[in-house]
This record gives sequence, structure tokens and C-alpha cells, in this order.
Amino acid sequence: MPQIIKSARRLSLSIAWTVAVIVAWGTGLPGKAHAQTKIVEGFVSHGALQWPEYIASEFGWFKENGIDLDMLVVGAGAAQQVAAGALNLGYSGFPDFIRAINQGAPVKIVINAITAPPYGVYSKPAIKKIADLKGKTVSIGGTKDVTLIYMEAFIGSAGLKASDLDFVLRQAGPPTPTGPQRIATRC
Repeated sequence: MPQIIKSARRLSLSIAWTVAVIVAWGTGLPGKAHAQTKIVEGFVSHGALQWPEYIASEFGWFKENGIDLDMLVVGAGAAQQVAAGALNLGYSGFPDFIRAINQGAPVKIVINAITAPPYGVYSKPAIKKIADLKGKTVSIGGTKDVTLIYMEAFIGSAGLKASDLDFVLRQAGPPTPTGPQRIATRC
């Protein structure tokens, strides 16, 4: 083999080994402990929006990438807890974050996890049209909850107002000892 080819091969191997050493040093050697970045995330309740995270946790993908994720159920308080620094990120309805931002909280909406609202209205068979809800009891998440915003638009399409229905509060999460509570709607 001519000398020039041997020299080129040695140089290529030397460069490859140097790059390998630099990469190994920069990323850590196999088996070396990596520092984990702690992320505390809060959401309203366990649900389908968290499925990808449950899968990533179960398969160890977060840990493989240096992330130690705490997933906490915090109810509707995610925006306030992010603003206070108790959470690094939070899932909640847009109204919670918009109210927090409008009140000067240092939070930002960076991504929407869904493209269409995941809400539906279910009724007894006697309710055939939206107007039939007048005077009926309807369960929502709260007086400042996104479910009331959607219900007001929904019933408004039939000429109804929030004051035409009897709303009861039932927040997401485990059952409360007192059960649903009647609430005065804003009119």
C-alpha cells in the first residue's frame, strides 16, 4: 500500500478517535450517572391528554433524556401555581391562564394540547333540542370554568342565557364528601 494511503488512513482514524473521545466526554460515557432535570407539571385531572406522558414515563424515555418528571393533579389551580413557582408547567383551560395573564401573572401560553374542545353535552332522552334545557339542572366545572363559557355559547345558540338554567358545580377530580353544589350563575 503506498505511503500516502497509509498516512491518510492513520489521519482518518486519528480524527475519528478524537471525535469519539470528544463526544463521549461531552455526553458522558455509557454507565455514567447523568444529572436529571426536575420538572414539576400540574394538570386538572388524569386524562387522555397525559397519555403520551404516561407512556414516556413507563418506557423510561424521560429518564433516558435526563428528565425527572413529577405529574401532579392540581385541579383548576395550575395557572396560579405556575405563577407562584410551585409548578414548572401546567395544563388547564385557557380561561385560567388568560385571567392570570390579565392580572399580571408571569405566565405564558406556549402550546395547545388539543385542536377541538373535548366537551360534550349529554342529556336525558326527553331533551330533544337545546331550548329544552330551559329550567333544567346542568353540571359544570365552576363559575369561572371553561365549561361555563362553552355552555353559555351552546345555550345562547338557542336563545337561552345562563340564568335560564340551574347550574350545579362539579369540579374534575375525585368525588367530594358533599357532592355537587348549586351555584349562582353570572348573568
